[in-house]
Amino acid sequence: MLTSGTTGEPRAVVFLHRNLMASVRSAQQSLNVQANDVFVSWAPMYYGLGLLRFVFGPMYFGCPCHFVQPSMANLRRWLETIGNAGATITGGPDYGFRVAAATVDPQGIDLSSLRFAICSGEPIRRETIEQFEDRFGVPGVIRPGYGLSEANGVCVLAPGAPGAPGAPGAPGATGAPGAPRRFSETGEVCCGKAVDGMKLRIVDGEICVRGPQVFPGYFNDDAATAAKLRDGWLHTGDHGRLDDDGCLYVTGRQRAMIKRGGRMIVPGDVEAAAERAPHVQSAAAVGIERASGLGAEDVVVEVEGGIDVARAVSDQVTAEIGFAPARVIAVAPGALPRTDNGKIRHGELKQLIQDGQLEPE
Repeated sequence: MLTSGTTGEPRAVVFLHRNLMASVRSAQQSLNVQANDVFVSWAPMYYGLGLLRFVFGPMYFGCPCHFVQPSMANLRRWLETIGNAGATITGGPDYGFRVAAATVDPQGIDLSSLRFAICSGEPIRRETIEQFEDRFGVPGVIRPGYGLSEANGVCVLAPGAPGAPGAPGAPGATGAPGAPRRFSETGEVCCGKAVDGMKLRIVDGEICVRGPQVFPGYFNDDAATAAKLRDGWLHTGDHGRLDDDGCLYVTGRQRAMIKRGGRMIVPGDVEAAAERAPHVQSAAAVGIERASGLGAEDVVVEVEGGIDVARAVSDQVTAEIGFAPARVIAVAPGALPRTDNGKIRHGELKQLIQDGQLEPE
């Protein structure tokens, strides 16, 4: 199974039968899958979420699954299929829910049959959850999770925990003492606790995991395997933190982090701020090394929107993040490089900017 390649070239992940069985069994338990559940998937079948949760998962559970081709043009069809099939479980990356909330007319969309919608595969924004649930009238339905190609389904904020429909404290309150909540006091999204058999720890800000769902290595790439697997722990390359209850909060990709003025900037924070500027459809932020070297980087923001949005984006980022981007480049809709499931290819974008290949709209 190929990695999505958001920060570099995709790698071929070896996935063993024991990894597969550990993944589907833990999903059945943590998600409380029932025999009468019906799945609908918009996620690509060749990445972890789509393959493990919506292909092998329903096969193991004995449940039907309806597949919708994962493209931006099919977002409405995805949601209509949920209603038409009476689906109880669906899922996708943050980007799919975010664009659906911004572009799909809720008229004629009925998502009342859903028990929950898994959201994982990239850092999840609180505003994505709130906007989608408000627009389609399904409070508490999105259940954040965390996993990667090398270890699928590491943790999830399970249905029935506070924030789920009908559960105490919906949609984001604390609920019962010690129970996980969907959002921290500062708005971070909670991805829940590690599923049975999996362990989590944070080393110098990096999320590390071990357990039966961790892959044995990359195909024909011993050097990359050794860099990723150390002393039985998978070093994910993602940044995050654990709270006192063991719940995970993911902040971003280690390789995509931007070094500026002695601090590490999470691209997603800059991108979320930029997208709140008027007329911006989508944004991506990368760090471009300064000519002076010394490891310092300038923040460059690429936005899909009108040619006059640069000043508004710069002002919005300054107000929310505390500094102005070195450059804001406006490009035509669809110009940002993305994976098949909508995630920004930060590594490719950085190279395109350095090579001068992304021209303003």
